[in-house]
Amino acid sequence: MRESEIMFRIGWISIAVVAMLLSTLQVCYETQNDDRNRVRAQIVDTQQEIAVAQANFASYVRPEILRNLVSSIRPNAEVVSFHKAVSVNDLPEKIVDAQQ
Repeated sequence: MRESEIMFRIGWISIAVVAMLLSTLQVCYETQNDDRNRVRAQIVDTQQEIAVAQANFASYVRPEILRNLVSSIRPNAEVVSFHKAVSVNDLPEKIVDAQQ
């Protein structure tokens, strides 16, 4: 074979390799876009579900609503309060002795 024929074949092989790479990269790009769109849709759905759950929970945050809910279920129930803060002096002595 002459040098021109060899260069011609190398050119066609190079073009074929580039075409295969381009098609492979295009398939990868489309797959990635599809996955990205699917994940974005799932994120939006999850955010909407969280917003609905927060709105539902917000209606139970106030103590009088909880008290009314408990009293409607169990009319004889007493509301029990609790301490919202604990000071260091309230800790048992065993914990203090164990750390020393």
